[in-house]
Amino acid sequence: MPLITLVTPTGTGYPIGTAMQESATAGTAELADGTKVFAGFMTRQSIVGGPTLGDDIFPGRLQLGVAAGDPDSFERGEEIECEGASYVDAGITGSTALKTPLSFAAGKFCVAGSGQYAQFELVELPAPVTAGNVRIRVVPLAAFIKP
Repeated sequence: MPLITLVTPTGTGYPIGTAMQESATAGTAELADGTKVFAGFMTRQSIVGGPTLGDDIFPGRLQLGVAAGDPDSFERGEEIECEGASYVDAGITGSTALKTPLSFAAGKFCVAGSGQYAQFELVELPAPVTAGNVRIRVVPLAAFIKP
């Protein structure tokens, strides 16, 4: 799947994998909320103020983030597995039915609601790595459906 480049939102940093859509300002990303077509997941974290010199020289830093407000790459996935409150809305639980259409709320997967594009489908609820979390595996729908 192709990478898309958009300018990241300013003022707040976001972790790798945050779902984004293109905002009303062409070429600029915003948190996916299901009202517009999904652009992709962030491939690097965004950091308010950008990485520091220490980020360059300390060992164990495999990939630097991007300064919030600078361009970043976003990619779509053929299958996505994620876990926890940073990626999964509280409306999705361990008892959510498989094949439920999903969209986004504040950059997190959520059950698709009225006025949102259903862009993914829940295909599995694997055991979470961290107790108390919800872990999901989703695949994109062939066509986005706006209920």
